[in-house]
Amino acid sequence: MMFFKRSLPRLLAGTALAAVTALALAGCQGAAAGGPNGGENAGGESVPFGSSDAEWAAAFEDAEPVELVMQSANSATSLQGELQAREWSRLEEITGGKVKVELVFGDAIAANVEADEALADGRIDLHLLVPFLQPSDFPVSGQFALETTVTRDSPLVSGTLASFGAVNETLHQTDELITEYADRNLTVMNPLVHTGNVVMACSEPLTSLADLKGKQVRVGPQPAFGQVEALGATPVSVAYADLFESLQRGIVDCLVIGLTTMQGIPGMIDLVPYLHSPVGTGFVSTPGIEVVGGRWSEFSLPLQQLIWDTFHRIDLLSVQDFVSTEAENTVDSAEAAGGGLLTFDEEVSAALKAHNEGIVGAWEASTLVDGGAFTKRLDSAYEKWEGLIADAGYSTAEAAEVEAWRGVDTDWSAFEKAYNENVTIPYRPQG
Repeated sequence: MMFFKRSLPRLLAGTALAAVTALALAGCQGAAAGGPNGGENAGGESVPFGSSDAEWAAAFEDAEPVELVMQSANSATSLQGELQAREWSRLEEITGGKVKVELVFGDAIAANVEADEALADGRIDLHLLVPFLQPSDFPVSGQFALETTVTRDSPLVSGTLASFGAVNETLHQTDELITEYADRNLTVMNPLVHTGNVVMACSEPLTSLADLKGKQVRVGPQPAFGQVEALGATPVSVAYADLFESLQRGIVDCLVIGLTTMQGIPGMIDLVPYLHSPVGTGFVSTPGIEVVGGRWSEFSLPLQQLIWDTFHRIDLLSVQDFVSTEAENTVDSAEAAGGGLLTFDEEVSAALKAHNEGIVGAWEASTLVDGGAFTKRLDSAYEKWEGLIADAGYSTAEAAEVEAWRGVDTDWSAFEKAYNENVTIPYRPQG
């Protein structure tokens, strides 16, 4: 597979950011496959992407007031919760009070495994579902799309940005995924919301295959079981309610978890402060999928576009936080607890990479999507996105090369421009 043979910063030769984004803009003139582009709405004139607050206010001047309910799994005081509150409150400001969003934290209306029903019946309008928790209900996104996260390269910044762009662009073009939600009266906004780098967090340094042999490692999604077994460790399933006690008593030695996810679980880093990261490959992550509920077709075109733009803006800002502020906070806490961010020995990364190649190789036989066609699209997307990220000059440092990225002031404008031109705009509602 092409994306397993590449290693940043070995990238597209001679590809300029301006040239690629110009081609993307040319491709945006017509309707794109996937997404709600061209779907039903309650009318209204299209508002161009990037319009000013005054232009948005004018678009809603004669509109009837609308109240929306956005449910979030985050706490109100978390960085992600604060970001969501700030961005969704803007809708009321720029529409002159015509659109109000009630933000409900902690999945207080419906647990995630029940949220699809709450979306369909109107109790919730906007939500981030976690489909790996319901793989039988959402097999394309909960099983197949989940596996696409093993394709990302390991550098903290460049690997995350390229994967976020390439995988989302490809999944927006995957009709089987879009239809999976449409059949339940749900509309996909963004098919794969990143959780950043995934690490193996342990109570002691375990960098070699010999170190890992026989260790008990708590995992979440199904693909992680095979990954951990490939490293000679023993995967176990432990509920979060029992995880702290299991770690304290030494029943569980490690867990596979998002680097920045740890920061949101008080006391976790103190128990497992040694954060191990592979090179040239990665563990499967547990991404979510952003959807709008059954009222979507009742919304005016400007409201659909405003909701779409807000989801994608939050996603861009979240990814930036994952590879900067939140990653720094997690590493700082790990170091304060006596650990830190470590790199697995080469033999561990090689074993994980070989296993991941097997996961992707099995896509050809997938009964959920046309695996061969999907793989070609994803390969092409990675080639483009790695070129875009390289030409923009983003850091190619490995996660464990902490001093190469900690405290660095990064200009995200090139990434935002490329993402909007290749993902946000092409699949945006057009009427």
